[in-house]
Parts: sequence; C-alpha cells; structure tokens
Amino acid sequence: MEQQYKLYSAYLTSLGKSKPTHATAECHSQPLYRHFIKYFFPKSKTAKIIELGCGSGFLLKQAADSGYTDLLGIDLSIEQVQLAQQLNIPYVKHANVIEELQKTQPNSIDFIVSIDLVEHLDLGTCQTLSELVHTVLKPNGQWLIQTVNGVSPFYGRIRYGDITHLFTYTPRSISQCLRLAGFRHFQFYESAPIVHSIKSIVRFLLWKCLRLFYMLMIMIETGMKESILTQNMVVIVKKSAL
Repeated sequence: MEQQYKLYSAYLTSLGKSKPTHATAECHSQPLYRHFIKYFFPKSKTAKIIELGCGSGFLLKQAADSGYTDLLGIDLSIEQVQLAQQLNIPYVKHANVIEELQKTQPNSIDFIVSIDLVEHLDLGTCQTLSELVHTVLKPNGQWLIQTVNGVSPFYGRIRYGDITHLFTYTPRSISQCLRLAGFRHFQFYESAPIVHSIKSIVRFLLWKCLRLFYMLMIMIETGMKESILTQNMVVIVKKSAL
C-alpha cells in the first residue's frame, strides 16, 4: 500500500509528463468528454455527480461548462489535484475513493463516473468499490465506467502502458463483478473514434472496416461473435429502483 501511494503521489512525473504538457494533452480528450456528457450524463443539470479517479478534473470542468452544478471529483494523485488547483478547477479533492465512498450517505448520488480507474485496482478492491457505488447511488442512479477491454486484439497497448494497471476485464468478467455487487442492468459500448472533424470521420470509417476483420478473426477461432472490440470499453451500469 505504501508503494502504491508513492506511485500515485508522483503519477504525472512517472509518466514523464510535465503539468502544462499534461493539461494540453487533456484538451484532446474534450470530444470524448462532450460525447459522454451528451449521451450518458443525467438530463437534470442539478443531478449530484461524483467522478472517481478524476485526474485533474477536466471532465468535471467540461460538465460545469455544460451547466451541471453539483460536481465532485476524487483522486489519489496529489500532482493531479495540484494541477486542478493551478487551473482553477474547484471540484477536485485529494482522497482515497474507497474511503470517500464509505463516508457518503447511502442512496444519495445520481451519477458516478470512473474513467480509466478500475484497471488500477486489484480484484478485491474493485469488488469493494462496486459494492460501495451500489450503496451510494440513488435508485435508478447510474455508473459510467471506461476501462481496458481484454477482448480487443490490441488491449495490451493500454493494459501494459502504465505500471499502475493491475487488472483487465472483458464484458463478461466485469459483468460478474457488477452482479456480485448487486447490479442487474448494464450496457456495453465501444470506445470508438468520436466524429468531430474531417480527420475523425476518416478514422471512424476505417475503424468500422477493421472491426469487421477483427470480429471475423474471433469468430473463425472460437465460433462466437464479440461485439465490443475497441481497446477501451464503456459500461453504463444502472441501480435498480426500490
């Protein structure tokens, strides 16, 4: 645990990223963030939203710019939190996500976001996280997860691209984890190129062609069809109504 805190306390440094460079790089994620906000975030702008493993809070800033007012981000990396403070992003708190959820009132949160978080957790911790999320979400509340997709032919690029990554899920295995936590409703989406420019249109069309090849390759070997083939996958998890 001590080694883990050491890694995360200097997370940006370990990646070889200066803080200004990291902030500039995050700008390239804005189309993805806008996509998440448009298609997955609650309709109500006053919904209570928490992002677990929020980094420097760029998604939360995008959400605030879109009109959302009740926002909180939690991250273990002091460097990330300090960058948020330097950029005047006020929603980010330095804390352990497990400890913070344990202090959160049950049935009090409308929407929880975890982008590129669960791959940093061992299986037991991820199970604890899932159970806590189920506890604090309101009935019909939702949890947006983006994580590495073990089904992708090139998942290793992300899985082994960061020494703090501990675990990789497939749609089937993460469903097991979610069911054990009490969830019964979840949908899976590919993290495909987001169309926002001429270049991204070309990437999107080329991806559609390539994924047919990947799908065929898996079907030939296993006789089974896989529909989520991108290196990352998105899961929308919904807590049942009371």
